[in-house]
Amino acid sequence: MTAKTIYLARRNPATTYEEFVENWRQHAVLSGSFPDVGARFDSVVQCKRVTEPLADSLALTQDFDGANLLGLKSLFDAVDVYNQEGIPTLRQDERRVFSDYVSESSLTGVEHILLDGERGQVVLLTLVRRRPGTDLRTFFLAWTGDHAKRLADTEGYRTRVRRHTQTLIVLPTPPGWGYDGVGELWFDDVASAARFLEETGDLAAGPELGGGLTTLLELSHVWVRRPPRRPDDPTTTSGDSR
Repeated sequence: MTAKTIYLARRNPATTYEEFVENWRQHAVLSGSFPDVGARFDSVVQCKRVTEPLADSLALTQDFDGANLLGLKSLFDAVDVYNQEGIPTLRQDERRVFSDYVSESSLTGVEHILLDGERGQVVLLTLVRRRPGTDLRTFFLAWTGDHAKRLADTEGYRTRVRRHTQTLIVLPTPPGWGYDGVGELWFDDVASAARFLEETGDLAAGPELGGGLTTLLELSHVWVRRPPRRPDDPTTTSGDSR
């Protein structure tokens, strides 16, 4: 299992969506200029809001402008990253780009992979809560068990879903972000994701689940750290993949 942080981003309200996309790109470049910060992450998957009209019947929450899905080296790194030298500069820039600090809308946990395929171009991101009175272990077993099986048994899952992961939130959440899990369902395109949602209904509903929200996002940028090249393998290269 992989440690992971997910943050949902809203743009600085003084900027347009187009300005936000460019500001976020600049912020990512600034983040990359601090090696001690970047060393905490193994991957960055940046997603932006789907701008095309979506049917109201899908019951999607589309008031976020983007999301970052961050693969961490460890849960410790999710905490220790804020002790690094570049963080004050980055936090100052966050107020230029976002409506609030990234830490105020970040959820960190452990990722469980249910379908280990390639990412598509769009993702249904679902934030779920456990029912009141349900302990975290019972929630997680139900969510990754019966709930996931119900989805996997559908024709839409078998024919449209490319990758499926669930992240159990284990670190304390910011005020107003009391979610216990984040699900990712990846598809080739918006039409495939919408058709799947029409067939399956509310992804945050089910036994032991206390509701939540689902948003549809488009893949914008992927950065993955490559493992160091083995001396005896001339076909591999070290460095970063984009």
